[in-house]
Amino acid sequence: MATNNAVNVGLSGSTGTGSFVGSNSPTLVTPVLGAASLTSANFSSTTGIIGTTTNNSAAAGSVGEIIQSAILNASAVSLSNNTPKNMTSISLTAGQWDLYGNMVFNVSISATSIAVGFSQTTNTLPDNSLLSGQTCAITAGSPGLVCPGIPLQLSGTTTLYIVGFVGGLSGTCSMSGGMYAVRRR
Repeated sequence: MATNNAVNVGLSGSTGTGSFVGSNSPTLVTPVLGAASLTSANFSSTTGIIGTTTNNSAAAGSVGEIIQSAILNASAVSLSNNTPKNMTSISLTAGQWDLYGNMVFNVSISATSIAVGFSQTTNTLPDNSLLSGQTCAITAGSPGLVCPGIPLQLSGTTTLYIVGFVGGLSGTCSMSGGMYAVRRR
């Protein structure tokens, strides 16, 4: 006659309980879970690690932390022809971040080009591959650009700038908009 050595162990609270089937049952070793109890470790596409369901904010250093700076149109920053300039900046701590931004250019008469990009160097546009720009006849108005979203891996606290540029400017130009960073991990 075959012996059934199946083991069925369930955990409850901070101690273990068990039941055994068969004549050659092993000795139960009580697992220690500490003060907390494990209630579930099942993950699926609809349950598991869930975000907040209220209007609170993630704590500094936590996934989902948001750092932002916005310049309203009433406080727009003036631009000079062919001179990159910071619109605003944010300081990010070490970690992995996703960076987003937008800029509106308030042109009084005309311009031939506008550009926006993120930079770690003040008043300096990044490489052209990281710019959003437009070259055409821009007449009086408020054209806008979305700054290309970029992932950042930072090893220490870093100041980042959103930099605007206008070329072929007749009249005046100012910029407003914002930059936003979300901690990915």
